[in-house]
Amino acid sequence: GRAQGIEVPVARMGNLVVEASEQLSDAELKRRLLKEVRRQGRPFGIIVRDMWGGSTNTSSYGYQAFKGEARLVVRVNAKTGEETLVRGVDVVGTPLASLGQIMAVGTSLDVFNGYCGAESGMVPVSSVAPPVLIRSLELQRTTTERSRAPILEAPTHDRTRSK
Repeated sequence: GRAQGIEVPVARMGNLVVEASEQLSDAELKRRLLKEVRRQGRPFGIIVRDMWGGSTNTSSYGYQAFKGEARLVVRVNAKTGEETLVRGVDVVGTPLASLGQIMAVGTSLDVFNGYCGAESGMVPVSSVAPPVLIRSLELQRTTTERSRAPILEAPTHDRTRSK
């Protein structure tokens, strides 16, 4: 169990590492996204490049849902592949339904270090995961203004990934 300070410890995530046996390059993920968007007859697809926290309710007595605060989102034109920045988007849904929509997994890994709050307080958590291609994703307009992505890229940012 884990807990903050003098709170009662409960089972909590510490480190989560997501791996896949079959992986695609970022370029191939985008190609497959465009293929799926055209198959569905949609004018554009969405790429969520950066998330900034969120919340999940998975208690047995409550509704099963999550809400992720997307910080960097682009709309990808189905015909041209051109990317346009989109602001004010949250990712929402139900965990099991969303996991069932995963079509492919990428090769690059992103790391999230933050805090998770629950009945035992705030504890540090880390996640390491690749990008995923999802057939269908629920989005909603944000209700509040939130922080914007940094103006300058991190010195360790892989410039080939954003293309």
